[in-house]
Order: sequence, then C-alpha cells, then structure tokens
Amino acid sequence: MKRKKRILGALMMIVALIIMQLPVSEADAASASDFQMEGDILVRYRGTESTVSIPDTVQVVGREAFQDNDHVEMVVISDSVKRIDPYAFWGCDKLERIVLGSGLYEIGDFAFTGCYGLKQMTVTENITAIGIQSFADCYNLTDISIPSETINIHETAFDCCYKLSIHATPGSIAYIYAQDFYERMEERAEYEDIPGYDGGLYNHGKYPFILDIMYP
Repeated sequence: MKRKKRILGALMMIVALIIMQLPVSEADAASASDFQMEGDILVRYRGTESTVSIPDTVQVVGREAFQDNDHVEMVVISDSVKRIDPYAFWGCDKLERIVLGSGLYEIGDFAFTGCYGLKQMTVTENITAIGIQSFADCYNLTDISIPSETINIHETAFDCCYKLSIHATPGSIAYIYAQDFYERMEERAEYEDIPGYDGGLYNHGKYPFILDIMYP
C-alpha cells in the first residue's frame, strides 16, 4: 500500500514538472483562440471574458467584431490598433470602460452605438476622426474629453447622449462641436420625450458643461 502511494506521489511530481516546463505560448493558447483574425484585422471576438485586452498583433478592430457581446465590461485597446471599424462594439450594453491606445486615429461609424454601460470616456490625442453615430444611444455617458487634434466629429456622433458633458479646449473643433451639440439637445428637449430628462439639464446657462481647459 505504501509502495502504491509512493509511486502515485512520484507520478504527480513528474506531471507537475512537465506542466511547469510548458512554454507560455501554449498556456495562452485558449485565450488566443478567442480572437478570430484575418491578417492583422480582428474580425470576431468569441470569448466570454468581462475584461478583454486587444492583442498587440491587431491593427484594426474589424466591423462587428464585438457586436452584441453580452459579457465584455472593459476593453483595453492596444497601441498597435490604428482603427476601430463600423459597428465594432455595437450593442455591447454591459461595456463600462474603454482604454484607447496611443496608435488609434479613427473611431468608425456606429462603433459604440448602444453601449448603455459607458459613463466616461477620454479620446486620445492621436484620434483625428469620430464617425457617424459612433456613441449614439449611450444614454449613461456623462463625460467625454476630446482633444484639439480631433478635427472631424460627425454631427450625429453623440446622438441621444442626453446626459453628456463634452470637455474640450476653447477654440478647438471639439469646443465648437460641443456648443452646437448643446444647442441641438436644448431644441430636442423642448418637444421630445427624452429618457431620464428632468426638464432642467440644459437650463443652467447656455453651455454649462464645457470646461475651459482640458488639454495643455
């Protein structure tokens, strides 16, 4: 009996040593398989993790790559990613936080439409374009900081973001966009039944939410 226990113990030690010697790439194989790739384009994320870090082999988060994902709550975009394509995160209603990488220069049309969980966002200085309804229907988005380097913001980029405060440098394209945005929201508030609107959100001064200085 004791001999059997000694043999079993020896076998367990051998198995443990084998596992310890496995290369990291093999250990990571399961998570890597969650990312369906075509070249350097992420065409589909098939995982169920709540926190997702985009691999540094990705240069484009492709069209509909995360669409309607019911699991993701936080996404970290690696510095290698240059573009987020249309509908990439459409309908990810549990998505609460996005960390954008330094290589990103474009947020595509409808990229984050319907991401109800989003509350705050910072657009990095390298991003020059925010597309059609990129953040539309993000009802709970309250704050976004947009740098002066962002020079192309579609008029509908933040449609139905009724709680939103846009922070920008005075005189920048984003600052001018913010003024127009608040005017449009005031006009809509007069005749639309806005979800969560209390009748006073835009009535405390003409542009109450623009900060004077956000970027040096």
